Amino acid sequence: MAVSDQHFLHLPGHHLLYGRVPKAANSSVKAALTALIRPELRRSRHSLRQQLLHRLWPSRSWLGLSSQMDQYWDRLPGSIANPVNLATARSLRGRCFSFAVVRNPFDRLLSAYNNKVIENPDCTARLRAIGVHRGMALPAFLACVCAAPTADLDVHVLPQSDILCLGDEPVPTWVAYAESLEVHWPFLVRKARRAGVRGLPRRLPNRNSRRGGNTADLEALLAQPALVGLLRRRYAEDFRLFYPWLQEGELSVERVRQGGPRRPRHFVP
Repeated sequence: MAVSDQHFLHLPGHHLLYGRVPKAANSSVKAALTALIRPELRRSRHSLRQQLLHRLWPSRSWLGLSSQMDQYWDRLPGSIANPVNLATARSLRGRCFSFAVVRNPFDRLLSAYNNKVIENPDCTARLRAIGVHRGMALPAFLACVCAAPTADLDVHVLPQSDILCLGDEPVPTWVAYAESLEVHWPFLVRKARRAGVRGLPRRLPNRNSRRGGNTADLEALLAQPALVGLLRRRYAEDFRLFYPWLQEGELSVERVRQGGPRRPRHFVP
C-alpha cells in the first residue's frame, strides 16, 4: 500500500497551510495549531452531529483523540481542517500563509530510530515490510531504510523533499529549521500575523522532545564515515535543498545543529 501523500494541513478558516514533516517538531506545531483552532473545536465538540458521531460511530469522531494523531486531523470537520496532497497545497498556497519545519537528516533519522525501533513495543507495518524490527542496531536500521524504494518508506523516514516539494520546488512559502526554532518560530508568528493569521502561540509548545540536548548518539553517528555517506546519498535532495552546508566535509555536532540560516527560508517569490 502506498504511503499517504496528504502531507499538508489546510485550516480554511484561518487561510493557513502547514507541511507536516514527522520528526521535525511536528507534534509541537500541531499543538500550536490546536491552540489556533480552539474556538472552532469548542463549537464542534458541543454540536449535536459530533455528539451523535461519538456515540454511534466513534471511529468517525475526533472526540477523545490526541491532536498528535493523524486520525484527529483526518476526522475534524472540513470547515476546521483538511489534510491535502502536494498538488492541492500548491493550488492553495497563493491564498494561504504556508510554512513547514525541516530537520537535518542525521537527527531526524536518529529520532525515528529511537522512537520506532527502541522505545515503541513494535515497529510500524511499513518499517517491518522493509526489514526493520524492534531493537535492531542503528547501522542495520539505516541500511534497511536507505536500501528501500521511496514508495515503500514509512513517512517518519521519508525524505523531506518528497513530503514538501513538487519537482524541485518546495510548496511552503516559508521553511523553518528545527535546530533554530527558538528564533524561527517567533519569526513565523510575526509573518503569520501580518498575513492575517492571528492566534498562534508566541512560544512553540514542547512536545515529544525526548532526546533534548543529548548529543551522544549524534556524535557516534557522525564518527562513522560509512553511515554519514550512506545518509548523504539516500537523502541527497534533502541536503541539497535544505542543508547544503552539510553535503560535504567533516561534520561535528555544532556544524549539524548550529550551522543553519538565521531565519526561516523564503522559497516563493
